[in-house]
Amino acid sequence: MTDGDIEIRLPTPEDLPAIGELYRVVKGRSRPESVTRHRFFDTPWGDPPALIAVDGDKCVGMVLVWPAALRVGDEVVLGGQGTDGATHPDYRNRPRFFVGLIRAGIQLMEERGVDVYYTFPNARSVKVVKVVAGTYLGEVAAWGFEFGHRGGLGFLRRKWRGLGELSAAGTTPPPELAVLIEEALGDEPVIRVDKSPTWLEWRYSPATAERYEWLLLHEGSSMVAAALVGERDPALWGPHFAGLWRIHELFAVSEDAGEGLLRRVIAHVRQRSGARKLDVLVKDPRLEHAVERAGFARETPRPITSIVFREGLQLDPYDFSNWRIISGDMDFF
Repeated sequence: MTDGDIEIRLPTPEDLPAIGELYRVVKGRSRPESVTRHRFFDTPWGDPPALIAVDGDKCVGMVLVWPAALRVGDEVVLGGQGTDGATHPDYRNRPRFFVGLIRAGIQLMEERGVDVYYTFPNARSVKVVKVVAGTYLGEVAAWGFEFGHRGGLGFLRRKWRGLGELSAAGTTPPPELAVLIEEALGDEPVIRVDKSPTWLEWRYSPATAERYEWLLLHEGSSMVAAALVGERDPALWGPHFAGLWRIHELFAVSEDAGEGLLRRVIAHVRQRSGARKLDVLVKDPRLEHAVERAGFARETPRPITSIVFREGLQLDPYDFSNWRIISGDMDFF
Protein backbone atom coordinates (compact mmCIF):
# COMPACT_ATOMS: atom_id res chain seq x y z
CA MET A 1 0.00 0.00 0.00
CA THR A 2 1.32 3.46 -0.86
CA ASP A 3 0.39 7.08 -0.19
CA GLY A 4 2.32 9.09 -2.74
CA ASP A 5 5.97 8.37 -2.01
CA ILE A 6 5.11 6.78 1.35
CA GLU A 7 4.91 3.01 1.66
CA ILE A 8 2.51 1.58 4.27
CA ARG A 9 3.37 -1.99 5.24
CA LEU A 10 3.75 -4.51 8.03
CA PRO A 11 6.77 -3.95 10.27
CA THR A 12 9.65 -6.41 10.57
CA PRO A 13 12.30 -6.73 13.31
CA GLU A 14 14.72 -4.96 10.96
CA ASP A 15 12.52 -1.85 11.32
CA LEU A 16 13.08 -1.55 15.07
CA PRO A 17 15.77 1.17 14.85
CA ALA A 18 13.58 3.27 12.51
CA ILE A 19 10.52 2.82 14.76
CA GLY A 20 12.64 3.79 17.74
CA GLU A 21 13.82 6.93 15.98
CA LEU A 22 10.22 7.93 15.21
CA TYR A 23 9.37 7.51 18.87
CA ARG A 24 12.35 9.68 19.85
CA VAL A 25 11.40 12.45 17.41
CA VAL A 26 7.74 12.46 18.48
CA LYS A 27 8.25 12.08 22.24
CA GLY A 28 11.53 13.93 22.62
CA ARG A 29 13.11 10.99 24.43
CA SER A 30 14.27 7.51 23.55
CA ARG A 31 12.61 4.19 24.37
CA PRO A 32 14.56 0.99 25.01
CA GLU A 33 14.55 -1.23 21.93
CA SER A 34 13.51 -4.20 24.08
CA VAL A 35 10.25 -2.34 24.81
CA THR A 36 9.51 -1.75 21.13
CA ARG A 37 10.29 -5.37 20.29
CA HIS A 38 8.06 -6.56 23.13
CA ARG A 39 5.17 -4.46 21.82
CA PHE A 40 5.51 -5.22 18.13
CA PHE A 41 6.61 -8.85 18.01
CA ASP A 42 6.72 -10.76 21.29
CA THR A 43 3.14 -11.42 22.42
CA PRO A 44 1.45 -14.69 23.37
CA TRP A 45 -1.24 -13.99 20.76
CA GLY A 46 1.08 -13.64 17.79
CA ASP A 47 2.41 -10.52 16.10
CA PRO A 48 0.05 -7.61 16.85
CA PRO A 49 -1.89 -5.89 14.09
CA ALA A 50 0.59 -3.14 13.21
CA LEU A 51 1.52 -0.96 10.25
CA ILE A 52 4.33 1.47 9.63
CA ALA A 53 4.63 4.22 7.04
CA VAL A 54 8.05 4.51 5.44
CA ASP A 55 9.42 7.35 3.31
CA GLY A 56 12.75 6.19 1.94
CA ASP A 57 14.66 4.86 4.93
CA LYS A 58 12.67 6.89 7.47
CA CYS A 59 9.67 5.66 9.47
CA VAL A 60 7.17 8.54 9.39
CA GLY A 61 4.10 6.93 10.93
CA MET A 62 2.95 3.87 12.85
CA VAL A 63 -0.12 2.26 14.35
CA LEU A 64 0.00 -0.69 16.73
CA VAL A 65 -2.73 -2.72 18.42
CA TRP A 66 -1.87 -4.87 21.42
CA PRO A 67 -3.74 -8.18 21.31
CA ALA A 68 -5.19 -9.24 24.65
CA ALA A 69 -7.57 -11.86 25.96
CA LEU A 70 -10.68 -9.87 26.84
CA ARG A 71 -13.32 -11.36 29.11
CA VAL A 72 -16.83 -10.40 28.02
CA GLY A 73 -19.20 -11.88 30.58
CA ASP A 74 -18.05 -15.48 30.93
CA GLU A 75 -16.55 -15.68 27.42
CA VAL A 76 -12.94 -14.81 26.56
CA VAL A 77 -12.55 -13.14 23.16
CA LEU A 78 -9.67 -11.53 21.28
CA GLY A 79 -9.36 -7.90 22.25
CA GLY A 80 -7.05 -5.27 20.84
CA GLN A 81 -5.84 -2.05 22.42
CA GLY A 82 -4.59 0.82 20.30
CA THR A 83 -1.21 1.80 21.72
CA ASP A 84 1.55 3.24 19.52
CA GLY A 85 0.01 5.70 17.09
CA ALA A 86 2.34 8.40 15.83
CA THR A 87 3.10 10.67 12.90
CA HIS A 88 6.47 12.32 12.23
CA PRO A 89 6.19 16.09 12.88
CA ASP A 90 7.24 16.84 9.31
CA TYR A 91 4.18 14.95 8.00
CA ARG A 92 1.46 16.34 10.25
CA ASN A 93 0.37 18.79 7.59
CA ARG A 94 -1.07 15.76 5.77
CA PRO A 95 -4.03 14.77 7.99
CA ARG A 96 -5.42 12.39 5.36
CA PHE A 97 -2.17 10.42 5.67
CA PHE A 98 -2.70 9.60 9.38
CA VAL A 99 -6.43 8.97 8.89
CA GLY A 100 -5.60 6.57 6.06
CA LEU A 101 -3.07 4.80 8.27
CA ILE A 102 -5.68 4.35 11.02
CA ARG A 103 -8.27 3.04 8.58
CA ALA A 104 -5.77 0.55 7.17
CA GLY A 105 -5.04 -0.56 10.74
CA ILE A 106 -8.75 -1.10 11.41
CA GLN A 107 -9.01 -3.28 8.31
CA LEU A 108 -5.97 -5.27 9.45
CA MET A 109 -7.53 -5.82 12.88
CA GLU A 110 -10.66 -7.23 11.32
CA GLU A 111 -8.59 -9.53 9.11
CA ARG A 112 -6.65 -10.75 12.17
CA GLY A 113 -9.84 -11.68 14.03
CA VAL A 114 -9.96 -8.96 16.69
CA ASP A 115 -13.43 -9.01 18.26
CA VAL A 116 -13.31 -5.81 20.35
CA TYR A 117 -10.94 -2.88 19.90
CA TYR A 118 -10.44 -0.14 22.48
CA THR A 119 -8.02 2.71 22.91
CA PHE A 120 -7.24 5.67 25.16
CA PRO A 121 -6.50 8.55 22.77
CA ASN A 122 -4.37 11.45 23.94
CA ALA A 123 -5.38 15.10 23.65
CA ARG A 124 -3.69 15.48 20.26
CA SER A 125 -5.40 12.52 18.61
CA VAL A 126 -8.76 12.27 20.38
CA LYS A 127 -10.71 14.24 17.74
CA VAL A 128 -9.33 12.13 14.89
CA VAL A 129 -9.79 8.88 16.79
CA LYS A 130 -13.41 9.66 17.66
CA VAL A 131 -14.13 10.10 13.96
CA VAL A 132 -12.29 7.14 12.41
CA ALA A 133 -11.37 4.78 15.25
CA GLY A 134 -14.45 4.01 17.20
CA THR A 135 -17.33 5.05 19.39
CA TYR A 136 -16.61 7.28 22.35
CA LEU A 137 -17.50 5.39 25.54
CA GLY A 138 -16.67 7.74 28.39
CA GLU A 139 -13.91 8.85 30.75
CA VAL A 140 -11.78 6.62 33.00
CA ALA A 141 -10.80 8.19 36.33
CA ALA A 142 -7.13 8.94 36.96
CA TRP A 143 -5.80 9.44 40.48
CA GLY A 144 -2.46 10.62 41.89
CA PHE A 145 -0.66 10.92 45.20
CA GLU A 146 2.24 13.34 45.19
CA PHE A 147 5.02 13.05 47.73
CA GLY A 148 6.94 15.92 49.23
CA HIS A 149 4.14 18.45 49.79
CA ARG A 150 0.69 18.75 51.37
CA GLY A 151 -1.08 16.69 48.72
CA GLY A 152 -3.07 13.62 49.67
CA LEU A 153 -4.64 15.20 52.76
CA GLY A 154 -7.34 12.54 52.84
CA PHE A 155 -4.59 10.13 53.82
CA LEU A 156 -4.06 12.18 56.99
CA ARG A 157 -7.63 13.19 57.82
CA ARG A 158 -9.49 9.92 57.71
CA LYS A 159 -9.38 7.78 60.82
CA TRP A 160 -8.28 4.32 59.88
CA ARG A 161 -7.48 1.11 61.69
CA GLY A 162 -4.42 -0.53 60.20
CA LEU A 163 -5.62 -4.10 59.99
CA GLY A 164 -3.57 -6.71 58.19
CA GLU A 165 0.10 -7.12 57.38
CA LEU A 166 1.94 -5.97 54.26
CA SER A 167 4.55 -8.11 52.54
CA ALA A 168 6.59 -7.66 49.37
CA ALA A 169 6.79 -10.57 46.93
CA GLY A 170 9.24 -9.23 44.34
CA THR A 171 8.50 -9.41 40.63
CA THR A 172 6.96 -12.90 40.54
CA PRO A 173 3.24 -13.23 41.29
CA PRO A 174 2.76 -15.44 44.38
CA PRO A 175 0.92 -18.74 43.84
CA GLU A 176 -2.04 -17.70 46.00
CA LEU A 177 -2.64 -14.62 43.81
CA ALA A 178 -4.87 -16.66 41.49
CA VAL A 179 -7.21 -17.42 44.41
CA LEU A 180 -7.36 -13.74 45.36
CA ILE A 181 -8.04 -12.68 41.77
CA GLU A 182 -10.94 -15.11 41.49
CA GLU A 183 -12.43 -13.92 44.77
CA ALA A 184 -11.83 -10.22 44.11
CA LEU A 185 -13.20 -10.21 40.57
CA GLY A 186 -16.01 -12.63 41.33
CA ASP A 187 -18.59 -13.63 38.75
CA GLU A 188 -20.01 -10.16 38.04
CA PRO A 189 -20.79 -9.97 34.28
CA VAL A 190 -18.39 -7.28 33.07
CA ILE A 191 -15.85 -6.59 30.32
CA ARG A 192 -12.21 -6.66 31.41
CA VAL A 193 -8.80 -7.96 30.47
CA ASP A 194 -8.55 -11.63 31.48
CA LYS A 195 -6.07 -11.66 34.37
CA SER A 196 -4.51 -15.00 33.49
CA PRO A 197 -0.91 -15.97 34.29
CA THR A 198 -0.22 -15.58 30.56
CA TRP A 199 -1.32 -11.93 30.61
CA LEU A 200 0.53 -11.09 33.83
CA GLU A 201 3.76 -12.74 32.69
CA TRP A 202 3.76 -11.04 29.29
CA ARG A 203 2.45 -7.62 30.31
CA TYR A 204 5.06 -7.24 33.06
CA SER A 205 7.98 -8.90 31.31
CA PRO A 206 11.55 -7.67 32.01
CA ALA A 207 11.49 -6.53 28.38
CA THR A 208 9.29 -3.59 29.44
CA ALA A 209 12.33 -2.12 31.26
CA GLU A 210 10.29 -1.36 34.35
CA ARG A 211 11.02 -2.16 37.98
CA TYR A 212 8.01 -4.03 39.37
CA GLU A 213 7.07 -5.20 42.84
CA TRP A 214 4.07 -7.14 44.12
CA LEU A 215 2.76 -5.85 47.46
CA LEU A 216 0.39 -8.12 49.38
CA LEU A 217 -1.97 -7.62 52.31
CA HIS A 218 -2.81 -10.57 54.54
CA GLU A 219 -5.33 -10.84 57.35
CA GLY A 220 -4.39 -13.92 59.28
CA SER A 221 -3.54 -16.61 56.74
CA SER A 222 -5.66 -15.11 53.97
CA MET A 223 -4.49 -12.73 51.26
CA VAL A 224 -7.13 -10.00 51.03
CA ALA A 225 -5.53 -7.53 48.63
CA ALA A 226 -2.61 -7.26 46.22
CA ALA A 227 -1.09 -4.53 44.07
CA LEU A 228 1.63 -4.48 41.45
CA VAL A 229 3.59 -1.23 41.50
CA GLY A 230 6.27 -0.18 39.09
CA GLU A 231 8.67 2.54 38.01
CA ARG A 232 10.22 2.79 34.55
CA ASP A 233 13.92 2.10 35.06
CA PRO A 234 15.74 5.45 34.68
CA ALA A 235 18.90 3.62 33.63
CA LEU A 236 17.03 2.38 30.53
CA TRP A 237 14.28 4.98 29.99
CA GLY A 238 16.24 8.04 31.06
CA PRO A 239 15.54 10.51 33.88
CA HIS A 240 12.08 11.65 32.71
CA PHE A 241 10.24 8.82 34.51
CA ALA A 242 12.48 8.64 37.59
CA GLY A 243 10.43 8.70 40.77
CA LEU A 244 7.08 8.24 38.99
CA TRP A 245 5.43 5.11 40.37
CA ARG A 246 2.29 3.47 39.06
CA ILE A 247 -0.17 0.95 40.47
CA HIS A 248 -0.57 -1.37 37.49
CA GLU A 249 -2.74 -4.06 39.08
CA LEU A 250 -5.02 -3.90 42.10
CA PHE A 251 -7.13 -6.69 43.57
CA ALA A 252 -9.11 -6.54 46.82
CA VAL A 253 -11.86 -8.66 48.38
CA SER A 254 -13.49 -5.55 49.87
CA GLU A 255 -13.31 -1.78 49.85
CA ASP A 256 -11.74 -1.81 53.32
CA ALA A 257 -9.06 -4.27 52.21
CA GLY A 258 -8.35 -2.11 49.17
CA GLU A 259 -7.99 1.02 51.28
CA GLY A 260 -5.79 -0.80 53.77
CA LEU A 261 -3.46 -2.02 51.06
CA LEU A 262 -3.32 1.34 49.29
CA ARG A 263 -2.38 3.21 52.45
CA ARG A 264 0.47 0.78 52.97
CA VAL A 265 1.49 1.06 49.32
CA ILE A 266 1.73 4.85 49.73
CA ALA A 267 3.93 4.44 52.80
CA HIS A 268 6.05 1.80 51.05
CA VAL A 269 6.67 3.83 47.89
CA ARG A 270 7.30 6.98 49.92
CA GLN A 271 10.44 5.30 51.28
CA ARG A 272 11.85 4.75 47.79
CA SER A 273 14.70 7.07 46.89
CA GLY A 274 13.53 9.96 44.73
CA ALA A 275 9.84 8.97 44.80
CA ARG A 276 7.81 11.87 43.41
CA LYS A 277 4.38 10.49 42.67
CA LEU A 278 2.20 7.39 42.78
CA ASP A 279 -0.70 7.17 40.34
CA VAL A 280 -3.42 4.81 39.20
CA LEU A 281 -6.10 4.68 36.52
CA VAL A 282 -9.22 2.76 37.54
CA LYS A 283 -12.81 2.09 36.55
CA ASP A 284 -14.31 -0.17 39.19
CA PRO A 285 -16.67 1.17 41.88
CA ARG A 286 -15.12 -0.80 44.74
CA LEU A 287 -11.56 0.13 43.85
CA GLU A 288 -12.40 3.76 43.07
CA HIS A 289 -13.86 4.19 46.54
CA ALA A 290 -10.79 2.58 48.09
CA VAL A 291 -8.45 4.83 46.08
CA GLU A 292 -10.30 7.96 47.16
CA ARG A 293 -10.48 6.88 50.80
CA ALA A 294 -6.74 6.20 50.79
CA GLY A 295 -6.05 9.85 49.94
CA PHE A 296 -5.42 9.93 46.20
CA ALA A 297 -6.46 13.11 44.38
CA ARG A 298 -8.50 13.13 41.17
CA GLU A 299 -6.61 14.04 38.03
CA THR A 300 -7.60 14.57 34.39
CA PRO A 301 -9.60 11.49 33.30
CA ARG A 302 -8.78 9.57 30.16
CA PRO A 303 -11.27 9.05 27.32
CA ILE A 304 -11.81 5.59 25.88
CA THR A 305 -13.21 4.66 22.46
CA SER A 306 -14.12 1.28 21.03
CA ILE A 307 -14.93 -0.61 17.83
CA VAL A 308 -16.84 -3.89 17.99
CA PHE A 309 -16.15 -6.27 15.11
CA ARG A 310 -18.15 -9.24 16.37
CA GLU A 311 -21.88 -9.27 16.88
CA GLY A 312 -23.78 -11.26 19.47
CA LEU A 313 -21.40 -10.86 22.43
CA GLN A 314 -22.85 -11.53 25.88
CA LEU A 315 -22.37 -7.88 26.89
CA ASP A 316 -22.43 -4.73 24.80
CA PRO A 317 -18.93 -3.17 24.63
CA TYR A 318 -20.53 0.14 23.64
CA ASP A 319 -22.17 0.28 27.09
CA PHE A 320 -19.48 1.89 29.22
CA SER A 321 -21.06 0.63 32.45
CA ASN A 322 -19.95 -2.90 31.48
CA TRP A 323 -16.23 -2.07 31.55
CA ARG A 324 -13.73 -2.58 34.39
CA ILE A 325 -10.29 -1.05 33.86
CA ILE A 326 -7.02 -0.70 35.79
CA SER A 327 -3.76 1.01 34.83
CA GLY A 328 -2.02 -2.08 33.50
CA ASP A 329 -4.83 -2.67 31.00
CA MET A 330 -3.52 0.23 28.96
CA ASP A 331 -0.17 1.15 27.54
CA PHE A 332 0.27 4.51 29.26
CA PHE A 333 -1.61 7.50 30.64
